[in-house]
Amino acid sequence: MSINVDDYAQAIHAIKEYMNISKKPDIEEIVQQLILSIIQVQKPANFETLRKEAISMMGQLSSKVILEADTLFCYALLKKPDEDCKDKEVYESYLPTASKAVQKLMTLNTWKSDKDVMYKTLQLATDIVMCERFLNSLLPEGKKVAEHTSRVSTILKTARENYGTNFENLQGYDGLRSLLETAAEIT
Repeated sequence: MSINVDDYAQAIHAIKEYMNISKKPDIEEIVQQLILSIIQVQKPANFETLRKEAISMMGQLSSKVILEADTLFCYALLKKPDEDCKDKEVYESYLPTASKAVQKLMTLNTWKSDKDVMYKTLQLATDIVMCERFLNSLLPEGKKVAEHTSRVSTILKTARENYGTNFENLQGYDGLRSLLETAAEIT
């Protein structure tokens, strides 16, 4: 997929300008779509600049309004470290945002019955644990961060209640089943 990075940069700039003049901007759906579009593009050379601008825009938005669960989820995806990232500050920036997103998704309680929301919530909760473990490998003794496996365990418990001990009653959702099995291995 080829994109014009300047178009995305202009959209970010326009949203930031709008936020500067609006006390309570109501633009979360637009921002969600923009972030998801940015995340899905093949990474051109200046993708990181675009990503940093989008993160800056989200920081500005989150200082003006309380972000909805789906918007926080998109924000966390935007901040998620790349697989080859070894920069501890990137992880330290990502973890609080991802944690807030999971917390908000879990308070909605729809994750207990909606398979798509359960997948999204578990995906982020599992990513958090994996990032915490990787961050701990970068940090010296005495500076390690706590691993937050309890959210993963809570989701697994509910999934087992809903879909059986080995998720045998989960039909047609192979992605969720695979993620549940992976989550069971890390807890």
